[in-house]
Amino acid sequence: AGDAVAIQVDAPSALPIAAEPVLLAAALRSLLTNAVQVSADGGAVEVSIASDGRHAEIRIRDHGPGIPAWAVPR
Repeated sequence: AGDAVAIQVDAPSALPIAAEPVLLAAALRSLLTNAVQVSADGGAVEVSIASDGRHAEIRIRDHGPGIPAWAVPR
Protein backbone atom coordinates (compact mmCIF):
# COMPACT_ATOMS: atom_id res chain seq x y z
CA ALA A 1 0.00 0.00 0.00
CA GLY A 2 1.13 3.53 -0.73
CA ASP A 3 1.14 6.67 1.32
CA ALA A 4 -2.09 8.36 2.29
CA VAL A 5 -3.37 11.48 0.58
CA ALA A 6 -3.42 14.50 2.90
CA ILE A 7 -6.44 16.77 3.03
CA GLN A 8 -5.41 20.35 3.80
CA VAL A 9 -8.18 22.68 4.96
CA ASP A 10 -8.11 26.48 5.02
CA ALA A 11 -11.40 27.66 6.52
CA PRO A 12 -12.76 29.95 9.20
CA SER A 13 -13.44 28.27 12.53
CA ALA A 14 -17.15 29.06 12.17
CA LEU A 15 -19.09 30.04 9.09
CA PRO A 16 -22.88 29.92 8.88
CA ILE A 17 -24.05 28.40 5.60
CA ALA A 18 -27.71 28.21 4.62
CA ALA A 19 -27.92 24.78 3.01
CA GLU A 20 -29.50 21.40 3.54
CA PRO A 21 -26.85 19.72 5.73
CA VAL A 22 -27.40 16.20 4.37
CA LEU A 23 -27.19 17.32 0.74
CA LEU A 24 -24.16 19.54 1.34
CA ALA A 25 -22.37 16.73 3.18
CA ALA A 26 -23.15 14.27 0.36
CA ALA A 27 -21.86 16.67 -2.31
CA LEU A 28 -18.66 17.39 -0.38
CA ARG A 29 -18.11 13.70 0.34
CA SER A 30 -18.45 12.91 -3.37
CA LEU A 31 -16.06 15.67 -4.44
CA LEU A 32 -13.47 14.75 -1.78
CA THR A 33 -13.70 11.04 -2.61
CA ASN A 34 -13.09 11.77 -6.28
CA ALA A 35 -10.22 14.17 -5.51
CA VAL A 36 -8.51 11.63 -3.24
CA GLN A 37 -8.95 8.82 -5.78
CA VAL A 38 -7.18 10.76 -8.56
CA SER A 39 -4.37 12.04 -6.34
CA ALA A 40 -1.03 10.28 -6.26
CA ASP A 41 0.07 8.53 -3.08
CA GLY A 42 1.63 11.08 -0.77
CA GLY A 43 -0.21 13.90 -2.55
CA ALA A 44 -2.62 16.43 -1.11
CA VAL A 45 -6.15 17.65 -1.67
CA GLU A 46 -6.69 21.29 -0.78
CA VAL A 47 -10.01 22.53 0.60
CA SER A 48 -10.63 26.24 1.10
CA ILE A 49 -13.74 27.99 2.33
CA ALA A 50 -14.26 31.74 2.12
CA SER A 51 -17.16 34.12 2.57
CA ASP A 52 -17.92 37.68 1.59
CA GLY A 53 -20.52 37.89 4.34
CA ARG A 54 -23.36 36.96 2.02
CA HIS A 55 -22.05 34.06 -0.05
CA ALA A 56 -19.74 31.20 0.81
CA GLU A 57 -17.36 29.58 -1.65
CA ILE A 58 -15.97 26.10 -1.17
CA ARG A 59 -13.04 25.06 -3.37
CA ILE A 60 -11.63 21.56 -3.60
CA ARG A 61 -8.39 21.19 -5.54
CA ASP A 62 -6.52 18.02 -6.34
CA HIS A 63 -3.36 17.50 -8.35
CA GLY A 64 -4.64 14.61 -10.44
CA PRO A 65 -4.42 14.29 -14.22
CA GLY A 66 -7.61 16.27 -14.90
CA ILE A 67 -10.54 15.44 -17.13
CA PRO A 68 -9.55 13.92 -20.48
CA ALA A 69 -10.33 16.16 -23.47
CA TRP A 70 -12.83 13.63 -24.83
CA ALA A 71 -14.90 13.78 -21.64
CA VAL A 72 -15.13 17.59 -21.31
CA PRO A 73 -18.23 17.96 -23.57
CA ARG A 74 -20.09 15.46 -21.37
